[in-house]
Amino acid sequence: MSLVQFQEVPQKEFGIPDSFVLIADNLFLMKFAIIYLIIINILASILFCADKRRAAKGKRRIPESILHLFELVGGIFAVIFLMFIIRHKNQKMSYKLISFVILALWIFFSVVAIHNYY
Repeated sequence: MSLVQFQEVPQKEFGIPDSFVLIADNLFLMKFAIIYLIIINILASILFCADKRRAAKGKRRIPESILHLFELVGGIFAVIFLMFIIRHKNQKMSYKLISFVILALWIFFSVVAIHNYY
């Protein structure tokens, strides 16, 4: 009795193997994720720069909870970059701590997702 068993690749309609369909689905999801991250990082950048501008003019600021929300949903990459480029919120330790925790979570879950995919 052999320990290795071979199975036929199930065929989809028109004779397309499931593996090709999975690759196409994964490519679509990957494109969607990249487009989503680009859009959310642009929005987070706009909010972060607007908060910097409002701070300079002494106007009402964007709440940190809103900025952190945009970081949490994916805008963290642009915010971390801008934090040091435009020198905004880089002196406030509580804001930096929360931002870097969010960044660490994004990195952790990205590595887990990539590891589980391959």
